[in-house]
Amino acid sequence: MSESARRVVVETDRVAPGRVRVVPNGYDWDRICSTPEAARSIRLEFDVGDDLLLCTVGRFDALKGHEVLLHALASPCVPAHSRLLIVGEGPSESSLRQLARTLGLADRCIFAGFRSDVYNVMAAADLIVHPSLSEAQCQVLIEALALARPVVATKVGAASELLIPGKTGWLVPPRDPTALATAISEALQDPTRAHRYGCAGRARVRAMYPIERMLAAYEEVYRRLLGRLQ
Repeated sequence: MSESARRVVVETDRVAPGRVRVVPNGYDWDRICSTPEAARSIRLEFDVGDDLLLCTVGRFDALKGHEVLLHALASPCVPAHSRLLIVGEGPSESSLRQLARTLGLADRCIFAGFRSDVYNVMAAADLIVHPSLSEAQCQVLIEALALARPVVATKVGAASELLIPGKTGWLVPPRDPTALATAISEALQDPTRAHRYGCAGRARVRAMYPIERMLAAYEEVYRRLLGRLQ
């Protein structure tokens, strides 16, 4: 659970603040990993060569903002030698493929489908883009940052807890292809800064979401509940 989710429970569901306890998710960082060799194999698989590679991961659903991302990719400010690797599947895939063709992006978009090696796929990318219109706490963002990938994301859900503009990534308003294109352009044209943000993002999520803290917090919640029953 995130602070943004807590606000929804309190403000929308009208649960008394004193009855809500935030227990942040915890992650086993040893499992969220890749290697340079695995990342290179992904670039070879999709024949991207030295092109700049964007990656977005998520089900094909209107709330994930894929249409906004495609319109951003078509912007003249985004380098023409950048390509977009789209990982996921869902009911809107055919309409997204058609939109890519309509925008003249068919040769720059790679629809990769479901991938069991998603960490290697993200590690192969120069930039992770998450254009979602609505989120609670997005696991993809946490995983991307754990892999030290630079990230551009929309300011929804818990994204602002993870991405600090000027420090750990780029945040843009949802449903704004122009702002999204500008952030993507900045990230791709300044790889040194992007790398710095990715490394800072990894340090941030590791500090925020250790699995030991999550387990200890859940134990404390259960102890309090059991104490009330005695």
